[in-house]
Amino acid sequence: MGSWSADIFDDDGAEEIKEEYKILLGYGMSPEETYQKIEEYFYPDYKGEDDEDVYWLTIALFQWQNGILLEEVKQQALRCIDDEKYLERWKDSGEEIYKERKSILEKLKYNLINVVKERKKRFPKCAKCYRYKTTWEIGDLLAYKIISPMVGWGEDVSEDDKRKLQNAQNFIKDKYILLRVVDIDKNPVSEICPELDYSSSAVVMLYNWLGDELPTEEEIHNLKFKPIVSQYWKKTKEIVSSICLDIVDLNEEAQWCEISLLKCEEDYVKPKIYIDHSISPVKFVSQFDLSLIFTFALTQNDQVEWANDEHFF
Repeated sequence: MGSWSADIFDDDGAEEIKEEYKILLGYGMSPEETYQKIEEYFYPDYKGEDDEDVYWLTIALFQWQNGILLEEVKQQALRCIDDEKYLERWKDSGEEIYKERKSILEKLKYNLINVVKERKKRFPKCAKCYRYKTTWEIGDLLAYKIISPMVGWGEDVSEDDKRKLQNAQNFIKDKYILLRVVDIDKNPVSEICPELDYSSSAVVMLYNWLGDELPTEEEIHNLKFKPIVSQYWKKTKEIVSSICLDIVDLNEEAQWCEISLLKCEEDYVKPKIYIDHSISPVKFVSQFDLSLIFTFALTQNDQVEWANDEHFF
């Protein structure tokens, strides 16, 4: 099971259904049309399966909570509650969890039959983080400075690598790093209706340069890009050409870095290194700082193996 507790919504599939439901309602889609979209998208994966109850219980609970419970959904949920085969699966999780699940189902059954919630007049729009759009554009040149506290490396990092990583962070901390925005990554807020809205993040590449003062325009023009170590595990590195830098709140990120826009080149041409090696893992600023430390500690400028060539090495 993809559940992490006995609660109805504490399940991977249930969470996905609920989030999509909230998004569609939040964008003004009627409850009737929303349910139709949800059913068409999700139900085929559950129909006739051992976990079909996950679908009906999730839908029923969400609709009941929001005062939009359909009779068909109610009856299907009651059927699943009364069918012992769905409850039997929980015995594998232990007697305590089994009893808790049984109690939750009994409460849901009572509510579905006896308690009618008032229909909501307005549904809240989905979270801002789903709808955030970057203000940077392709061609923007960014000055980036790490100001985050020193990282504590775990026991799985060898003493030799730990020394390299600590030295790298000391070396790059409070120095300027140059980034170039080479693409804009767009993600729809809804998998079901991608046309509704999207969030966007800037895809950045790292120049092979580091300094206490910003370089001149002529110096910048002659700089080459440096491969980025996106991840590092016990001698295993993932090398990429770019990172999708996910920044939702610059005020929140100020504890990790300072970022400033130096200039924008509207006619900027994406470099061949990005086109050839376009894997761009999504990173929050704190994660990006780690990637920078990995990069300056562990990469060489030649004979680099890329994630989409050898994956890891």
